[in-house]
Amino acid sequence: MISAQDWEVAINRSYYAAFHAVSALLFKNDIKVKAHSGAKAMLELHFVKTSLLSVEWGRFYAQLFNERNDSDYEDFAIFTAEDVLPLLPQTEEFIDVIKRLINH
Repeated sequence: MISAQDWEVAINRSYYAAFHAVSALLFKNDIKVKAHSGAKAMLELHFVKTSLLSVEWGRFYAQLFNERNDSDYEDFAIFTAEDVLPLLPQTEEFIDVIKRLINH
């Protein structure tokens, strides 16, 4: 059986996969950030607000950001398969969308 801690790790890894894709997109566009919150803010400002990235994908990235924060820093955060499994294919699709923006 998979433990709650394993689901927390899955949240963490999903977020970091998305974060590295976002970081590459920002780097390619000469947008410098120093923190995870900065990456989220710059993605919103330069890509969501300009309609290069859909609002839905902006919300998805914010959800991953928040859930990773909860899994890493909240003492009583508990994640289950029902919480995490739907995020995995969405994370893959998000990364594909970001790759297309990088290659555009």
